[in-house]
Amino acid sequence: LVPEEKEAYLIVSPNQTYLLHASFNPVNKYSHIKYFSGLHPTQLKPHLTKILTTEKNKTLLLNKKHTTVYEFELFQDYKLTIDDLDQQKIDQIKSQKDIDEIKNIKKACQISNKAFKNIKGEIKVGQTEKEVQKLLEKEMTKLGSEKVAFPTIIAFGSNGALPHHQPTNNKLTKEMPILMDFGATFKNYRSDMTRSFWFGENPSLE
Repeated sequence: LVPEEKEAYLIVSPNQTYLLHASFNPVNKYSHIKYFSGLHPTQLKPHLTKILTTEKNKTLLLNKKHTTVYEFELFQDYKLTIDDLDQQKIDQIKSQKDIDEIKNIKKACQISNKAFKNIKGEIKVGQTEKEVQKLLEKEMTKLGSEKVAFPTIIAFGSNGALPHHQPTNNKLTKEMPILMDFGATFKNYRSDMTRSFWFGENPSLE
């Protein structure tokens, strides 16, 4: 499943966990989860009817920040008491990483760190922000990154003052600050690194 896209619903009851996923997406199967394929409106309602009839729950905790009006109204049809899911509790659970997760995060960090060190010496006058972006992303892929962790930021000069600047055809000149914000992905775990440095020999210049 692609984390950036809404391709699944996870429903957790005291007795069972259910995963409703897009029919075009294969998923890893686990014995403790029941799976329902298809998220089209004509498929979603029968899935929910089967689940909620089996569970006979009266209250539904819903992540309202990520719920569409259609989905909210669909749940209302079942005459459930709808309340806010405590996202803080979920985040606390997610923040606890096991040994394998920590290894994957460290690997993602190692990839991005090594990629930066490898390409820093290849940055030259006349290159554009986009060219440095491609250079860095290609190196991360070469080192084992599955994809970029988020849109890579390469900012020359005053562009570094923009928090979410996206690479342009702005060309690098001597005596200019460079800001790079980037990350790698390894086994779906991501790194996030920011590096800023002076390109030139006289950092006292304004």
